[in-house]
Amino acid sequence: MSRLMNAALLVGLLAFSLASAAQKPTPDLILLNGKIFTSNAAHPYVQALAIGGDRIIAVGDSTEIIALAGPMSWRIDRLPDPRASSITWPN
Repeated sequence: MSRLMNAALLVGLLAFSLASAAQKPTPDLILLNGKIFTSNAAHPYVQALAIGGDRIIAVGDSTEIIALAGPMSWRIDRLPDPRASSITWPN
């Protein structure tokens, strides 16, 4: 019985770790509605980016990046009028 319990526990932990690794990390900061230079010849500019820790974890248009945001993500939105930017603090 002990071997069966150990095997079940091992399989459960493995499944949990694989599921966790497959998920994208939630960004700490997202920058929206900008013109961000990427230095990638295929996509030299993007509209938004997501930063997690000390790394850029995603780039794309604002709709794609907003979908990655979590409840603790800071959002900096550059509105069309440069004098009217907004910052949203996490709840």
